[in-house]
Amino acid sequence: MKSTLLSLLMAIGLSVSPFAWANPDYLVDADWLAEHIDDDNLDVLEVRYHPHRYHSVGHIPGAIQVKRFKDLADNQSLTVTRFPSREQFQQTLRNWGVTMDSTLVIYDDTRTVTSARLWVLLKLYGFPMEQVKVLNGGTIAWSAFEEITQEPTGAREPSTIELAPADRSMFVEFPEVYDYVAEGKTSDIVLIDARPTDRYAGGSHHGVAEGHIPGSTSSAWMAPMGSRRPGARMKPLPTCTSPSPKTRPSTCTAMMVFV
Repeated sequence: MKSTLLSLLMAIGLSVSPFAWANPDYLVDADWLAEHIDDDNLDVLEVRYHPHRYHSVGHIPGAIQVKRFKDLADNQSLTVTRFPSREQFQQTLRNWGVTMDSTLVIYDDTRTVTSARLWVLLKLYGFPMEQVKVLNGGTIAWSAFEEITQEPTGAREPSTIELAPADRSMFVEFPEVYDYVAEGKTSDIVLIDARPTDRYAGGSHHGVAEGHIPGSTSSAWMAPMGSRRPGARMKPLPTCTSPSPKTRPSTCTAMMVFV
């Protein structure tokens, strides 16, 4: 759990302490992408907060447009926050021409906040994560020295990629969280609310109930930041405050809220 959570935090865009930079292969810069952009099996995926900016503002040449609600959420659910099914996400990757041999570079214009969901889905359904790279600095870093284009990327030849069943260790369902909260067991878990602080405080709801889950901790240190710097530090993760007699501290569960 600790390893999965740390990897997840890095994908969301946190700077981490030096020990976690021993293998920084998940992160690439604009220079690296410019050098490798024409490599075989390299696919660039853009996950803008407002997808229409792919056309109106522009994108990295050859980048595939990712529509964050249509492509990264369950289209059959009443809420856009649920993960898509394996079958739905698999078909999306097929439409993009992604194979198990592809190297994926993902980026956005929100400093890795929106591309984090794509990273999580790839990991959830068993894509080889050593082949997934996050573009450090996103569109800002790229456009500083490289050109963007408004020309849509041509349709790709569909692939036949087969994804694995969802890794159930990566997520929990509402009833499990509800039971912890309703039964007053929030000291046995760590609920981390990764949304902007105004939504945590109830000042903005964006289609969901205002405020936050009782007992959750606002991760203000997860607010969007600039390019990541090796050696930069992040605020320590919260820990269980008073585990019950039946729960050892080492078994404390961390749960993150993405809405």
